[in-house]
Amino acid sequence: MPMPGYDVRILSESGAELPRGSEGAVCIRLPRSGNPEGPPRAAPSTIEDPAVLDKLREVLSGT
Repeated sequence: MPMPGYDVRILSESGAELPRGSEGAVCIRLPRSGNPEGPPRAAPSTIEDPAVLDKLREVLSGT
């Protein structure tokens, strides 16, 4: 079910986006509160390890 504000992608181990139907890592970009560096508006405690959060930001930003 689509959820406005959420960006859901399936990524390979190298971080490349995979086509629909492929197996890979499910990566979800949560909605932001208006401040790009601020906390997400939903599930703020989903990721507690800063290293994991940094890696997810890196993968989702494409850098």
